Order: sequence, then structure tokens, then C-alpha cells
Amino acid sequence: MQLVGSTTSPFSRKVRICFIEKEIPYSLLLEDGWNVNTKLHEINPLGKIPCLLLSNGNPIFDSSVIADYIDGMSGINPLLPQLNLEKAQVKTFEALADGLLDAAILARRERMMRPTAQQNEEWIERQLSKVQVSLKYLADSIATSEYCNLNKFTLADIAVGCALDWLDFRLPEMNWRADHPNLDVYFSKLTLRPSFLSTDPRNVND
Repeated sequence: MQLVGSTTSPFSRKVRICFIEKEIPYSLLLEDGWNVNTKLHEINPLGKIPCLLLSNGNPIFDSSVIADYIDGMSGINPLLPQLNLEKAQVKTFEALADGLLDAAILARRERMMRPTAQQNEEWIERQLSKVQVSLKYLADSIATSEYCNLNKFTLADIAVGCALDWLDFRLPEMNWRADHPNLDVYFSKLTLRPSFLSTDPRNVND
């Protein structure tokens, strides 16, 4: 299988960590999701990364769908619970982390891509407020637990960990660690896992 993605994309990283945790081999094809002249746009009509190419050439997207597919490929280190309600709870954490990232990325792109005079500060603040509210929800929900849900490492922790680290990486001025010290403790333990260490976006430049 070939994963089309980026080493700095938090959504690609989520999927890469799933592969590592499940001990499933894959190859990574680096693509820029913002460049329309890439193979990505030939295989994913949405033009978004990550996108998983199966051996038969069929694509699977987006990151949440790919993560579910990966977990079902092997019984090793399950990332999703079997019980329906428990699975929904894990997927809710994933949805929150992904939504937090969507808002944060939109705010960052507005500041990066437009001249200062053309930037919509009200719109930027609206996106960043979503991030702040989401962080508080995570801090309140996780509290002093080691993991997001069921006292066990799951896809929820992968998604939340990738989101928190992307904020550190791309929006350090948000300083979420100071605002939510319990999330700092929670995340610091996650970063010790080999899957997080080996996919650290700071190890590359793109």
C-alpha cells in the first residue's frame, strides 16, 4: 500500500502512526496538498492528503476513513473498541481533534497567504476561538487520565496528540501548555511512544 501524504501534515501523521502502531508496512509518497499539479489530484477528487492507494489502485480517503481501515486490517494493537458506544466515544475525540486542526490551519493560511491589509481578522479570531474552546473541552475531558478514553491507548490519543503537536509546531504563540497544564502532562507521555518520535514533523523541512 502507498500512502500519499506529507511529513508535516497532522492528518498524514495520524495515519502514519496508525500504521506503525498496528505494525503494518506501507510506503509514503510525498505530495503537497496545496499544489494542484500533483498525482494527488488525479486520485482524490477533493485534492486532500492523506490518501491511501490500495494494491488494486483504488484510493481511500480521508484520514478518519483510512485510520478505520488500517485498524481493521490486523488484530494487533487495536485502536478502536468493539462496542458501538465506546467506538463512538473514541471517534468523537478524533472528530474534535480533526476539527480543531481544520480551524487552526484555516487561520494560519489566512495569515500566510494574504497581505496584512487584506486579512480578515474577525474570521481569523473566529477560527482560533474554535481552537481555544476545543482545547478547554479536551483538558476538561481528559483531566488527569493517561489516555482520552477507557484508560487505554486508542485512535483518540493519536488524533489528539497529532493536533496538539501541530499547534506547538505551527502556532506556538497559542501556548496551550501554559493554559492547560494537564494536557501538557498528557501529551508529554504520548511523545515518548516510538510512533510519535519517528513521525515528528520537526525532523524534516517542507
